[in-house]
Amino acid sequence: MLNQLARAIDQNCQQKGFNDKFEINTALLLTHSEISEAMEELRSGKKVDELYFRESDNKPEGFPAEIADTIIRLLHIAARCRIDIDEVVSIKMKYNAGREFKHGKNF
Repeated sequence: MLNQLARAIDQNCQQKGFNDKFEINTALLLTHSEISEAMEELRSGKKVDELYFRESDNKPEGFPAEIADTIIRLLHIAARCRIDIDEVVSIKMKYNAGREFKHGKNF
């Protein structure tokens, strides 16, 4: 399921020119910027479930849109790096299910 979505994202990125000079370091930093944009939505008083649309071009905005952008960027990275993200997520979820409460940490 995630692999299929990653391929679709990668195809869109190819069509839009984002794969021409794909660099993992830049891709990671841009992913981080999406998280920062999500935080800025909350800092500006928006709610976590508040999706709104910019008037000028109807662009989706808000915390949900920034979380979606983060996922899109991560799946693009997975596709570019040829990571079987379905398999790795499944492996990690299985491993995490057996870990101790809060993994032995305070938070």
